[in-house]
Amino acid sequence: MRTASPPLPPGDAVVQTFPAKSQLAVGGWATAGTVVVAILGAVAGGLYVHSALPAAVVTPIVLLLVPLAVGCIRLGTTGPALTTTRLLLPNFLRGWQTIGLADVCGVGLRYYLSPQTSTAEWRLLLWLDDGSRRFLQIGAVRRLGTWSTPFSAPKTEEQWRHEWDLLADSRAGRAARQIADRVRLVQGEGGIYERRHREVSAAATRSETDYWSPDGRLGRLP
Repeated sequence: MRTASPPLPPGDAVVQTFPAKSQLAVGGWATAGTVVVAILGAVAGGLYVHSALPAAVVTPIVLLLVPLAVGCIRLGTTGPALTTTRLLLPNFLRGWQTIGLADVCGVGLRYYLSPQTSTAEWRLLLWLDDGSRRFLQIGAVRRLGTWSTPFSAPKTEEQWRHEWDLLADSRAGRAARQIADRVRLVQGEGGIYERRHREVSAAATRSETDYWSPDGRLGRLP
């Protein structure tokens, strides 16, 4: 993974970089290999039949696959960056999306359970003051601890505490705690994050069943 190096305004500095999704880089390089094979095949085919038809057929495909390969390699090698005042997320091809930490009113994990695909994982989310929320692809946790099956859950207070600790020690949990700590520093006491904790209070989607908060809370969503 390459360390993220976004452009920073004066006075801002990167305090933490997060791992990129390396599987995307693998897919990107595989796509790039496909492009090379397609080009070589078109050249060889054109020479064999003495026609530009193979190149004409392959060119649109190459034009579609090249941006896909470049974007996947970028997202697979460049992770999000946390600065003193912002969270920066790499765009697919170039540039960065900026989230001001002063606008964050929720940081935490939600347990996502899709009955259609049987996908079950904890996802790291941010809730913003404008009512939107952002999914951060930083180490989603699949069926951790007592959620090893979709229909089991902690029953005692000790089990809930143990589950919180497991999630806190996961890659997504550690990232959530680091972001939350920086948000508190930026907003100070009484900021919108401390007042709202939208990771706990925000309405659940149809596929979300549970929440995890960096402040020590974990439980079922209403």
